[in-house]
Amino acid sequence: MVKMQCRECKNIYVRATNAPYKKLCPPCYKKRYAIPLTDSDKSLIAVNEAYKALTIKSDTLKSKYEDLIHSYEAIQHRRPDDFSLRLKTLLSLCHPDKHNNNQTATEITQWLLSNRSK
Repeated sequence: MVKMQCRECKNIYVRATNAPYKKLCPPCYKKRYAIPLTDSDKSLIAVNEAYKALTIKSDTLKSKYEDLIHSYEAIQHRRPDDFSLRLKTLLSLCHPDKHNNNQTATEITQWLLSNRSK
C-alpha cells in the first residue's frame, strides 16, 4: 500500500502498490464516473475534511504563537530601559518609610530591589 495525493481534491488516500495508474482517490473517481459513494468513501471525505480543519487551526495557532513570541521578545528588549529608568521613582513612591512601615510597601520594595539587576 502507498499513500498518494489525489489529483483533483488533493486529499491523501491509500492505493495498492501495483496500481500506479490510480491517480484519483475513490470518492473523486466515483464522482467522475457517477458511481454512488459507499459509507467508507463518505468516511474518507469526512476524515480529510477534519484533517484540513485541524491543519487550518494548527496554522492559526502557530501564527498566534509566533506573534506572542515576537511581542514577548520586543518587551524583553525594551524592559530593562523602561524598568531601570522608572525604578528609582517606583522605589521612592512605595518605600516603607513613606508608608509607616507598611508590610505591603516593604514586600513591593524588596521585590523591586530583587528585580533591579534583571
